[in-house]
Amino acid sequence: MLSMTDTGFVSVAAVIDLIEELNTLDLGQYEKDLQWLLKKISTLDLSNRVPISDYFYFWEVMSNQHLVPEIGLLLGQKITPSSKGVLANWVSQKSTLREALDTFVNNISLMNTAENWEINNDGDICTLTITFNPNNEYPIMAI
Repeated sequence: MLSMTDTGFVSVAAVIDLIEELNTLDLGQYEKDLQWLLKKISTLDLSNRVPISDYFYFWEVMSNQHLVPEIGLLLGQKITPSSKGVLANWVSQKSTLREALDTFVNNISLMNTAENWEINNDGDICTLTITFNPNNEYPIMAI
C-alpha cells in the first residue's frame, strides 16, 4: 500500500466505479491488499468516507494493472445511479446550472477533501479551476 499519511478523505460514492473496474482486472501482487480494502469499503454506506490513501492506492493499482491508459477518462464519463452520493443528489436537485455549480464547489469536501474547485464568471465566460491539496500526490489518472 502507499506509504503516505492520510491527509483527507473521499466519499465511498467517489470510488464505486473505480472499485467495479478493479474487480474486472487480474490484480496480481495487489490481490491481498486490495481484497482487504474492497471488503472494508463494501460494508460502508454511500454517505461514508474512506481515507484518501486508500483511494490513491486504488488508482496506483489501476495504473499498474489496467491495459487502457485513459481509463480515468472513461470512468469519468460513466454515470452510475447506484453510486450517486450526497453531493450528486444535492447538485441534481438544483434548478439552474449556476446553483448546481455553486453547491458542488461549496461542498466538494463531502466527496473529496484533496480537491478545491473555484468558479470565475467574467461576463459570458465561466471558468472552473481545480487545484489539489499540496499534501497529496494526486494520481494523474484520477484527474
